[in-house]
Amino acid sequence: MFESTPRPVFLVDEDGLLDSMNLSAAHFLGLGGDSGEMYYSEGHSTIDRKAKGLRKPFESYLPWLKEAVSSFSEGDFSSKRLEIETNFFGSNQYFEVFFARMLDVSGKFSGILTIIDDITKRKQLEFQLNYLATTDALTGANNRRHFLERAEDEVSRVKRYARPLSFLMLDIDHFKEINDTFGHAVGDDVLRALSSECKKLLRKTDIFGRVGGEEFAAILPETTLEVATQVAERIRQALAKVEIDGHGYSVLFTVSIGIVEQEYHQNLSDIMYSADKALYEAKKTGRNKVVIGNVKT
Repeated sequence: MFESTPRPVFLVDEDGLLDSMNLSAAHFLGLGGDSGEMYYSEGHSTIDRKAKGLRKPFESYLPWLKEAVSSFSEGDFSSKRLEIETNFFGSNQYFEVFFARMLDVSGKFSGILTIIDDITKRKQLEFQLNYLATTDALTGANNRRHFLERAEDEVSRVKRYARPLSFLMLDIDHFKEINDTFGHAVGDDVLRALSSECKKLLRKTDIFGRVGGEEFAAILPETTLEVATQVAERIRQALAKVEIDGHGYSVLFTVSIGIVEQEYHQNLSDIMYSADKALYEAKKTGRNKVVIGNVKT
């Protein structure tokens, strides 16, 4: 069973030295070898190798497991399973590692059994599915559902800790005319350009999403209305300078922005309503401008 399992299996003694490994483990380390040679071949028995000082610390083979092995050996777990991300042979990989204590006939600790599963493909698939579930396919921004989930979390945090938070609602001016004049492919380029530019100007802690056809929103945690207004102006001015190739024509576009600061007792729907109302005011009074709104009471 030890040799036939496709999973790499290592036996580590009480001194942290590699006592034995199966063929899968040898291949995992790039050592090659034949089945059972670690413990069947002449001169390779545990006693022979220990006498000759040939056994090496387990960490010398897999240094990225050093901390996990140390934590397990010093703890009181009989077994433990964990996921580890590491750079292995030049590529980023994910492993599920199982540790179990090996006990001698008297029940005393005699080493650690370590079994490794490569779960890189599974994790990559999980990341891909999560990306598809949370991201707008066209623009790469958070999709509406995921944006609202994250926004709810931030609004709740503000209520708990009484910290500032501002909300921006952005809408592309005359977007229908862009689609009608230059075609939907150019319109899609405009949406992608807006998303890309906004993500450059916003912080990593800010939350940006596409909440409608040409409508986007941003949550700015730890941000007062004064600072958020400056951010909104930078976004508005930067987007007005973006040029899109319209099949021989240079397409320019602008955005209108409504902005509010959350009052600590308000919920997300109130904040979005007020930001949308400020956005409508920006549209009604000339577009390509930032309008500050008040959260409804």
